[in-house]
Amino acid sequence: MLLLSCTEREGSGPVPGFDICGGNLAVRRAALQAVGGFPSTLGRVGKRLISGEESFLIERLAQQGLKTRYDDRFGVEHCIPAQRLTVRWATRRAYWEGVSRVLIHKELGRSLPRTMRPLKLAASVPVLLAFAPFSSESAIRCSMAWGGLVGQVRMR
Repeated sequence: MLLLSCTEREGSGPVPGFDICGGNLAVRRAALQAVGGFPSTLGRVGKRLISGEESFLIERLAQQGLKTRYDDRFGVEHCIPAQRLTVRWATRRAYWEGVSRVLIHKELGRSLPRTMRPLKLAASVPVLLAFAPFSSESAIRCSMAWGGLVGQVRMR
């Protein structure tokens, strides 16, 4: 599931920006300073599950021509509390992931990809919502789409 596991690749190689989490992230101080550090608009504060700091950082490093690498030898075991293994929590987290992706693109100065355009999300929400009672995947996708819409409205 996308929301419970960020990276499951084996080996090592370049890091794809939106597929990284910071449980075991090492960055040279000079590189972090070169891109201005982490933006204050991303990251968890209170009950807001905003995320994406690491994805933002990887993308900014790449924009500056700096290389990033992934290596599966540097693994982290993470204990996930039982309440985070429920569909209810996953849908809540998915909502905030939708908001986070909007914020990441804004911070990077990029336009949103087609998959996040308001009309596409607005058309997707009712369809996904109709299937949500029968499919946890539809409920989670619906929450992410709704979060993406709300994130865009709040950015205006």
